[in-house]
Amino acid sequence: MKTLHALARREAHQFIELFWHELPKGWLDNLEHNQFDLELRLAGFDVRMFERKLTGLALYNEARKRAETIYQDDFKQSTHNRRDWAFYRFRLELALLRTTNADNQTLLHCYAYHDAMASLAARLDLDRERPDWSFDGPSRETPF
Repeated sequence: MKTLHALARREAHQFIELFWHELPKGWLDNLEHNQFDLELRLAGFDVRMFERKLTGLALYNEARKRAETIYQDDFKQSTHNRRDWAFYRFRLELALLRTTNADNQTLLHCYAYHDAMASLAARLDLDRERPDWSFDGPSRETPF
C-alpha cells in the first residue's frame, strides 16, 4: 500500500502505539481501517491548514478543535475521566501539529496548554472523589 502522507502515517502509528492498551474495543477489531482513517484525518488537517496558511496560535486553535472532534468521534469511552480526556486531546493535538510541521513555539504552546489542563483536570477529579464534595458548596475551605 502506497503511503499518501508520510508524516500522517508516522503520527497515526505513534498515537496507536502509545494508546494500544487504551483504545476502544471496537477500534481494535478493524485496526487497519481505523489507522488509515486516522491517517486521513491527520493528512486532511494538514491540507486544510496549508490552504488557509495558518500558523502559530491560529493553527494551534484549529488543532485543539479538531482533536476534540476526533476524540469525541473515535476514542471517548464511558470509563474516561477528565485526566484521560486531557491526555488523549493533548496527544491528538500534538499529532495534528506535527503532521503540519508546526514551528517549535506552537508546539511549546501545546505543551503549556496541556500542563494547565491536566493540572485542572486532576484537581477536579480529586475534588469529586472527596466524600463531602458537592456542586452547591465551595471546593475548599477559604477564609474569605
